[in-house]
Amino acid sequence: MPKQGNVPPPLDYLLAFESAANCQSCADASRELNISESAISRKARLLELHYQVPLFVRGHKSVTLTPQGQKLLDSMAPAIQSLRDTSREMLSRHNRNPVTLAATNSVAALWLMPRLRKFNIRNKQLKIMLVASDDDRECLGENVDLSILRGDGHWPGYSARLLFGETVFQSVRQPF
Repeated sequence: MPKQGNVPPPLDYLLAFESAANCQSCADASRELNISESAISRKARLLELHYQVPLFVRGHKSVTLTPQGQKLLDSMAPAIQSLRDTSREMLSRHNRNPVTLAATNSVAALWLMPRLRKFNIRNKQLKIMLVASDDDRECLGENVDLSILRGDGHWPGYSARLLFGETVFQSVRQPF
């Protein structure tokens, strides 16, 4: 079993500590992280228990770092910032070029949606933005990358291919 000193504290303790240290206030840190002031204070205390040293000198409505707290903040700040930068980069890559796909309401509901989950699992690097509309102008808008429409395939300025045929049928009710 590892010694306590070899086990890093939970990340949420460190984030609460960092925010409180930078804001010099648990109240301001709570607004920054969108969690309660008592949660910030509790996480800071748990971090102090983890390291078994005081990290803050608590005032009436403010906190200041102890020398141990300043040392912790100085050493962890670059690592936390690196995590933030990497997260931002990874998310922006995924969100940088979403593909906007437009389809008629019936195609979107009956054909596309049942297949979209499987497609997303296989193509995690793509983000599909779906527009479902029976208005061709909306489906051919300048913000739309691909469209699935019904028609003869002649839309000036667009290249079209037949995906599948359409069968129209009428149900006949049988009398009882």
